[in-house]
Amino acid sequence: MAKNPPKGATEVKKGRIENPKSAMNPARSGTDPQKVKQEIQKDVSAGVGAITSREAGSMKD
Repeated sequence: MAKNPPKGATEVKKGRIENPKSAMNPARSGTDPQKVKQEIQKDVSAGVGAITSREAGSMKD
């Protein structure tokens, strides 16, 4: 266990510390998940970026 866990942190399984004020909290980041998903769909439709594993898996020889 960490010597000085963050204030408000709680211990979870196997010594892992869960911090309710984590920066990974979607509400805190200000990022709209739906908007991100739409932007990714737009880029994939336009052929921008690398091929995804899902696209690669659907390809047949």
